Amino acid sequence: MLLTVTSEEARKHESLDVSIVGAGAAGVGLGAVLADLGLDSYAILERGEVGASFQQWPEEMRLITPSFPSNSFGCRDLNAVTTDTSPAFALDREHPTGAEYAEYLQGVVEFHDLPVRTGVEVESVQRHDDGFILHTSTGVIHSRFVIWAAGQFGQPNDDPFPGANHCVHNSRVESWSAFADECVEDPIVVVGGYESGVDAALALADLGHEVFVVDEDGPWQFRGPDPSEVLSPYTSQRLQDAFEHDAPIALEDGIRVRRVDVEDGTFDVIGTDGASFNTRNRPVLATGFESGLGLVDEYFEFENGQPQLTERDESTTTPGLFLAGPQVAHNGQKFCFIVFKGQNFVRIMYSAMRYTKAPNRFTSALSPEFWRSAFTTRQTTEDRLLCLISVRQSKLLVTPTRGPKRGRFRIMADASRHSRSSRIDASRAVIRRHNPHTPEAR
Repeated sequence: MLLTVTSEEARKHESLDVSIVGAGAAGVGLGAVLADLGLDSYAILERGEVGASFQQWPEEMRLITPSFPSNSFGCRDLNAVTTDTSPAFALDREHPTGAEYAEYLQGVVEFHDLPVRTGVEVESVQRHDDGFILHTSTGVIHSRFVIWAAGQFGQPNDDPFPGANHCVHNSRVESWSAFADECVEDPIVVVGGYESGVDAALALADLGHEVFVVDEDGPWQFRGPDPSEVLSPYTSQRLQDAFEHDAPIALEDGIRVRRVDVEDGTFDVIGTDGASFNTRNRPVLATGFESGLGLVDEYFEFENGQPQLTERDESTTTPGLFLAGPQVAHNGQKFCFIVFKGQNFVRIMYSAMRYTKAPNRFTSALSPEFWRSAFTTRQTTEDRLLCLISVRQSKLLVTPTRGPKRGRFRIMADASRHSRSSRIDASRAVIRRHNPHTPEAR
């Protein structure tokens, strides 16, 4: 809906070039890119705390993608959201917990001095003839561009069948250890056999409980390149190791749960083909999350449940509105894991550079043809945009450079010579927050 707000009225509100909604991995990473490019008229709006969704994970849950600084020629950490940090180096963890990863994101915010505003609820996003009007819990913001990085899976799918209210969704469990302490010796039934379901089963089995995992498809039986559709190698290996040590886990495939009944304190999980699981322990729902873009749903066109985007991750129906997060897809490949998000960042920032006309910061002169030519020929050209662009493992890393050759555009395949020291410094900054025993933290 286009608001009937005059230009004079719009100017009375706080005015920003870019508003990023959400301070998770996508929002923080995009904010760091904007900071590197020298833009100062932007803000990251977060209703909770930085990395809030990661902080809500059960204590035992960990990232499935391995985190490590990789090699000496500059390949970044798979779970990093910037080119100058490494969660592995900062946290000393290969598979950080949600709380640890949220701490890493907070460290990135502090290191880059990002303009994150926590406790700000975006209540509505409405189109305006010169951008967007955001009504928030702390006031009204007029923004030329909006990057929606608030996530697409915020609402748990906790009502998939009748009687689901008798169960507990895995996202509402703070700790599997605390959950297990409230259980009796009966088996624990987990409905759903993807990552979160198997992770719950492994954690509960480690605590000495028998677990039934019920899933219609049985994803543990299949292998594929996309961990969003099958179990990741990390989880598959954990499951295999558990079976080798006789873990009390039973995997029940081909059964779709129809309902859950409760009688005299006993839960009856009833499935297809007469299957039934009785237990005095509250069943666990690992049924995923409802998909949707919330406040900005109406500004996107959807096809088969997927928001339709331009090649620069801009809404096909609402110019100036960009999407960053797990539902971004190109050529059938979803950008649902952190390792892919760097590509998403650069496409969005390229669009901002084309649209924004702030002198000596962004330019509209760089056409797609120029970028394609630059990457294919590695040519040097003069331009107002002062950047170093490196092509590394199909990821584009944008870093502003300073030096005597101002206005020089350089293309390099290996950025380790300019980025390694800053990457280490940034990681050390996060280490100082994480480890109180370091001399700098005392």
